[in-house]
Amino acid sequence: MTVPPDPTLWQWLKPVLPRVLVPPTLLLALHAMLSLGFNAYEKLPAIDIPMHFAGGIVITFSGAALLAVAIEHGLVIRMHAYLAAFALFSFATTAAVIWEFAEFLVNRYTDLIVHGTLEDTLGDLLMGMLGAIPTSLWCARELPS
Repeated sequence: MTVPPDPTLWQWLKPVLPRVLVPPTLLLALHAMLSLGFNAYEKLPAIDIPMHFAGGIVITFSGAALLAVAIEHGLVIRMHAYLAAFALFSFATTAAVIWEFAEFLVNRYTDLIVHGTLEDTLGDLLMGMLGAIPTSLWCARELPS
């Protein structure tokens, strides 16, 4: 037996879903096109660096959209901008770690990813975090106070 979704939760979540899901989906589509369509990561491995940087930016914006709606509806307390920036940075960093676990699993069980060294993984995480830092600070200032 499935439990129907909470209508109140859906009411506040539905309007924000495009801001939360569209940017990461577009970046993922670009990644797939570059990787599978053009074999760009083989031809130009350095393209991995700006893609992970962009990933940190995009996922932070998505987290900020979720956090703003949660604050507006009283699901999360209003917080100081620095605490909000830390929360957004943590959200983006967690997403980066999950992404790297997914890359590891794809690398381990398929032939789709040919890179995957420890240095590559740490560099990817660093670039995602570097993209998240300024974005977190900027987005935190824009949250409802």
